[in-house]
Amino acid sequence: MKNNISDVFLKCNTVIYKFLNSKKEHTVRVLLGALLASFLFSIYMVFLNYDNLFSKKVFYFYSSKGFVANLKYLRDEKNLQDNLDLLVKNFLLGSNEGFSFGFLLSDARFLYSFLQNGIYYINLSREFYDSFNNEDYNESYESFDDKISLFAMSLIKTIRFNYPGKAKKLVILVEGCMLKEQS
Repeated sequence: MKNNISDVFLKCNTVIYKFLNSKKEHTVRVLLGALLASFLFSIYMVFLNYDNLFSKKVFYFYSSKGFVANLKYLRDEKNLQDNLDLLVKNFLLGSNEGFSFGFLLSDARFLYSFLQNGIYYINLSREFYDSFNNEDYNESYESFDDKISLFAMSLIKTIRFNYPGKAKKLVILVEGCMLKEQS
């Protein structure tokens, strides 16, 4: 059995070798054409997927530990408000990539937002207010105002770091009522 397989392998090698030697110029042209076609195809694929390949944005979240990097995929077609909305939603998710306030915000929902004259308004659900009174997360910040200030300060510093000069003030609304204004 072993001899039969080696005989077939040697026959195939000799046939391929004879074919390559007999039509050397033709083979070189075919190989160069295939190489050029694969190169052009790869260039086409890069330009076709340019947004997916080169539109990564690194968000730096501000917390008590300093800035924490988190890689997000943003398309250039998104406007500033969509990018800010994504940033606020990530804040509400809470602790990812070492980013944590020490209190649970994942129950809060992001209702809507708008950006007007450099003031970024965000409207959050009532669970946002309730999450600051949760006894499980009263580790290092005693009062309700300290927790609100920490959240607002961290969010505004993150916005200013990622989008300098775009949002001058931040207004947090909880179901339409103003909670805290940070400038």
